[in-house]
Amino acid sequence: FNTSKEIYIGLLNLRLLRLKEVCRTTGLSRSSVYVAMKHGTFPGSVRISLRAVAWKSTEIEAWIASRPSVS
Repeated sequence: FNTSKEIYIGLLNLRLLRLKEVCRTTGLSRSSVYVAMKHGTFPGSVRISLRAVAWKSTEIEAWIASRPSVS
């Protein structure tokens, strides 16, 4: 069951990721995501309905790419 929404804008495939998928993708816990957002070190969420938020896949991918690699 895929909970993400897909929006096609030209050639850009922007997906809106729900919290469970963000945690699975980043390896962060739910609380770590919100703490990092509060400190400004993690992308902010976007409201998709009255009681639901999601994160732009492009911003999550950029955040992952910006993390230092372990050597």
